[in-house]
Amino acid sequence: MNTKIYANDIKDDTLKQFREAMAQKCNIKGALMSDAHTGYTLPIGAVIRSKNVIFPAYVGYDIGCGVCAAKLDILASNIDLKALKDEILSRIPLTNHEKEQSVELLPCRDIAKTAFGISGKYQLGTLGSGNHFIEVAKGEDEKLWLVIHSGSRGFGKIIAEYYMKKACEIKFDKKACEKDFNKKHKKLLEHNKEAFEKSKQKFLAKAKDDFIKANLEGHNGFDINSELGRDYITDMLFAMDFALKNRRAMSRAEARKNISFAELSKEMSGILSNHSEANIDEAPRAYKDIFEVMKAQSDLVEIKEHLKPILNIKG
Repeated sequence: MNTKIYANDIKDDTLKQFREAMAQKCNIKGALMSDAHTGYTLPIGAVIRSKNVIFPAYVGYDIGCGVCAAKLDILASNIDLKALKDEILSRIPLTNHEKEQSVELLPCRDIAKTAFGISGKYQLGTLGSGNHFIEVAKGEDEKLWLVIHSGSRGFGKIIAEYYMKKACEIKFDKKACEKDFNKKHKKLLEHNKEAFEKSKQKFLAKAKDDFIKANLEGHNGFDINSELGRDYITDMLFAMDFALKNRRAMSRAEARKNISFAELSKEMSGILSNHSEANIDEAPRAYKDIFEVMKAQSDLVEIKEHLKPILNIKG
């Protein structure tokens, strides 16, 4: 069997994305985790084993997005949560730093250096938006845990889009477009060769641009041994390194239509938070029940401890 589905309740769109990915000849094994849901190209929560091909669209925009958790030798009863919340919000920006931050990262190609210069150097140690959060939880022994979810943010998105376009360009059939243009403009070629060439170049440029826009988030990949494949892996690792260091820096220093702000407030009862109408789509009910998720993949994981959130800062 080359596929495994750990979930009992998967939406049709999610299954369709997974099957389309597994229909690619280079994809030889795949799995859907119990919390899988529809993504841009590949479902979020899908795992694909590919033979010698890497897909930028599978990796996604927020390269290195993940969670880190650290146990603290502090009892929950010894913390003033309101003061801690205010301190976090005063020290850790939710968007960007006003001044650039310095950090030593892995080697990278020019596009990643450019992306870091545009946004990355202002985002190190910041939370970001969407489903990113800083959370303080207490464990079963009443000791505190610090949990952070973030990624490479706008910096990673620049890298992702660049390589997604490059992968898309490989599939653009320039010869077929030229043949089509030549067939339709024979008379122009006969009467004015210079105008014909100018018109053709403009046509090809637009055709290529339209193709990329229509297929940017498609199943377009690189051979991992090709120059582009090696370049992408280098810059992907660079962005992942940034995402990891971003989480470390912070530790140191359909839902929207169905959930109201009142319901969000009720669900966050007992948890000190900065929640607002801007993050209704990140309400607890927007996600699958964590106990059901863990039960469905019990042969993959071992539960060590259950953490109960007591403070949550949303991006």
